[in-house]
Amino acid sequence: MDQSQVITSNPVAVIGAGVSGLVAAKRLAAEGFQVDVYERQRQAGGLWNFSPDPNAPFASAVYGDLQTNFPRQLMELQDYPWTNQPLFMHHTLVQQYLEGYSRNIQTNFPGRIRFIFDTEVVRLCHESYAGGHWELTYRFARLGSLRGEKSTQRYIFVVVAVGVYDQPFMPYYQGLSEWRELWKGSVTHSKFYRSPHEFEDKRVLIVGYQASGFEIANKIAAHASGLWVSSTRPLADGPGGLPCNAIPMTAVSRFDAAERRVTFTDGQSIEVQHIIFCIGYQYHQPFIKKNSSTDEARFPSGLSLDHLHEHVIYIEQPTLTFVGIVKGAVPTFLVVQAQAAFVARFFADHIRALRPRQEDAQHRLPYPLFMDYMLRLESLCDQADKGRLGGVIPGSHPIFRWTMELDLVRTKRAEIRGAFMSQNNQMTGVWSTVDTLHEYHCRFLTGSNQNFVALVPFLILSYGYKDDNDSGLTLPFEGWEEGFGQIIGNSIINSTRTLSETLGPDSNDAIRMGSQKLFQLVRDRWSRWAGTRKWAETDQLEVWKKAFEKSFFFANRDLSLQTAFHGHPRTPISSPAPRFVRGGFDGC
Repeated sequence: MDQSQVITSNPVAVIGAGVSGLVAAKRLAAEGFQVDVYERQRQAGGLWNFSPDPNAPFASAVYGDLQTNFPRQLMELQDYPWTNQPLFMHHTLVQQYLEGYSRNIQTNFPGRIRFIFDTEVVRLCHESYAGGHWELTYRFARLGSLRGEKSTQRYIFVVVAVGVYDQPFMPYYQGLSEWRELWKGSVTHSKFYRSPHEFEDKRVLIVGYQASGFEIANKIAAHASGLWVSSTRPLADGPGGLPCNAIPMTAVSRFDAAERRVTFTDGQSIEVQHIIFCIGYQYHQPFIKKNSSTDEARFPSGLSLDHLHEHVIYIEQPTLTFVGIVKGAVPTFLVVQAQAAFVARFFADHIRALRPRQEDAQHRLPYPLFMDYMLRLESLCDQADKGRLGGVIPGSHPIFRWTMELDLVRTKRAEIRGAFMSQNNQMTGVWSTVDTLHEYHCRFLTGSNQNFVALVPFLILSYGYKDDNDSGLTLPFEGWEEGFGQIIGNSIINSTRTLSETLGPDSNDAIRMGSQKLFQLVRDRWSRWAGTRKWAETDQLEVWKKAFEKSFFFANRDLSLQTAFHGHPRTPISSPAPRFVRGGFDGC
């Protein structure tokens, strides 16, 4: 490379202007960084930029009538609230929302965030001769051409925010390659799906039934002459389950191209005309190179991405971070806000003490791992802000907050969506934007006893990661029936056991502290509430009080015994830990 053509630049490079890149740019700008945001498309929005042609350059996985599959609360940027959008909305509204956010952050941080659209990053490598900087080479993708002019800049810090919905994952099956060769165009991936009319009067097999499989099955059910859904897990009918005319099948075993038949693991076989794979995507960052002397990718394409601390920081070169690579049924809009706040404080050197953790290289965070992750990042950011000289001006360094409402919406999202779809279909037959449906979820978010029990795991971890006992928790004692105190006590014990077994030793300290805080808080609130009542008002009140306190005595005793003998807790948050250094982590 001709070094005279390299432009030295101080800003942080953010690759991608979807939701991950946008919130990263905002958090970095709030920490005082200059930010260059590179985006292949001509506008912000990333994945949500719809391309009618699935084979166009940089086409996204969005199809024409795509609706969001999370309630609006799980797709909101906390510093840029939705206004009057429906609970579940058309993809164009999401793209407009993100484009509006990009303008908003530029207005709030004038001259600090620069968007470089229509550019594709083709090379990124860490160069020792360049002072330990990252050299980023990009080319202009004008009019869809990839033969544009190239330029190179240097950065100390880089945030990769390209998401995980670009490179389809296609597994190996016996006979699949022969099928694709013989029946060209009959096998596709959910990324390339655009319209249910493509499958009019066709016999269709859908392989995989997570978010995209659910969506596409329900879209084409009224058009296909036959519909089968293959899944490795049991499938149910009705709202949130299979369409009424779809037939559940076990996992695929093999393909017989000559007979145009698919055989499943239970021995059944069917004849189909089209196959849609809805089994996700693989990580694909071919532009990140090992060094300047090779074209070998630093991260091979596949289902895993190794050596990332907290699913974010590349341990071998911690000046490289990733935002938005967590997969599974997690609300991306919320995850990336927590990750971006963490990255910005890390780059600004406000987060220094980081312990190496055992991470899942596939970056899947099923519940309660997801909840633990969100609350842990929030806690790290809180601790970093308390250590700033002069404190923090409220709102100047936003921290994402995982709240009780968000946790309850996440827990009940399938129930909310099923009810929304059922009522909406009865009203209009389509996904409506009727104002009365905007807050349709509210009846699921009341202060009921059942909802309180559902929130116990969240409350345990939330109190466990907080340094103080502050709580806005209100307890619906008036609605408690005799014996419900025992239900709460048992729920705390059972949740403590489940969390300990699921999250492992890294979170034991938070679980133990949170359980004890929650026990004490409920007892204190009960005592204050009961003290305001005249016991003569009801014969049952004294009975309830005794039963409640008795159940909590035994529950607290059982909890103490359980945590005392549950292995070795992790190092307390306040004690010394391995420190981040430019070359990695001390003690790794």
